[in-house]
Amino acid sequence: MCSSLFSQATKNDTLVCDLLLNKLKKYANQANDSANDCYNNLLSYARHYKMGFYIAESINTMGIYYSNKGQYEMADLYFNACEKILTLIKGDEYKTSLYINIANLFTHKEEYSHAIDMYKKAHSNADTYKDTLAIGKINSNISRCYYSIKDFKNAEQFAIKSIAAFKSGKDSISLANAYNNLGAILDKLNKKEEALSVYYLAKRIYERNQQYAKLVSTLNNLGNTYKDLGKLDSALYYMKTALEIKRKLNNKKSICISLGNLSELYVQLNQIDKAEKFANEMLSIANQLNNKTQQMYAFFYLSEINKKKGNSNLALNYFEKYYALYDSLNNLDFKEQIDKMMNQMQVESKDLKIEKLMKEQKLKDTLIENQINELKNHKLLTYFYLFIIFILIFV
Repeated sequence: MCSSLFSQATKNDTLVCDLLLNKLKKYANQANDSANDCYNNLLSYARHYKMGFYIAESINTMGIYYSNKGQYEMADLYFNACEKILTLIKGDEYKTSLYINIANLFTHKEEYSHAIDMYKKAHSNADTYKDTLAIGKINSNISRCYYSIKDFKNAEQFAIKSIAAFKSGKDSISLANAYNNLGAILDKLNKKEEALSVYYLAKRIYERNQQYAKLVSTLNNLGNTYKDLGKLDSALYYMKTALEIKRKLNNKKSICISLGNLSELYVQLNQIDKAEKFANEMLSIANQLNNKTQQMYAFFYLSEINKKKGNSNLALNYFEKYYALYDSLNNLDFKEQIDKMMNQMQVESKDLKIEKLMKEQKLKDTLIENQINELKNHKLLTYFYLFIIFILIFV
């Protein structure tokens, strides 16, 4: 490790910086504005003792903060500054996490091809420094990117690679996550029996490590896969087990989802009274949470149930409630869209002559303004990097 990473630091200084950095990472992951004060404290301390690693990591973490807040230009600025500082202090080993964060930024923007390229850059860096666990996480993230663009073959390939890395690195929870991820991919590839096998591997690890919040996801996946295979009794067992754990964890939204799944399954099993019981409980909790999406699904299930029971009027009533929420949530109010379009056309008609006259001047003004902003941004970036370099060398 290069001496410039911790040039004047004692063990106590390093401990203080570690505590501040962990706190900053917590705030950044939550997009909590307290990150700003924490960042300033850490940067001030690290600057005083010329601890280049912590200066770089504080800037890197602020990139995560702005990324999570959706302020992508600011995030990009901090990530670029971090890369330059790591290069300056010969901290190339730490660029792996930076490249992962930049790739995560691309996934937030749903620019998956750019994200994959950056993850592969991170993979190359991690491979240079034999960082097995980082390689596992990178392969897992690449797999998820391919899953998002429905390239399930490549998703499967990288999921298998991530499992191999996690086995080597002895990270059991990450290994279980990777098994769960691979199961979802195999499900999409219609390899249902293989999916069940890897879900069971994930289930055993989560149970052994008492990771109940993660376990319920795998139990739901097992239930849905058995349902797809037509093995409804097995599906019912795993869905009910997931619901029992969710009740203990008291995750109301998650409980709603399980109640809906069970209601739908009981309809398939022709156990209509049980289906109605779960759908009514789902609606009750959704009302408590004022969760429109879950209310919408509950109305749909109750409509289907009452149709099965021969209660046509009640079925229609629930369906109307379902459709009203569906319409609202998906912006499908046709009349509203037509009215909006007509109003817009009237405004455009009135403004057409004025717009035509002003078009040339506006274009000129825009070009000039863009040139000025480009120069300003260039200067700001230059000053920012020079300031950081000045701090590291002279302060």
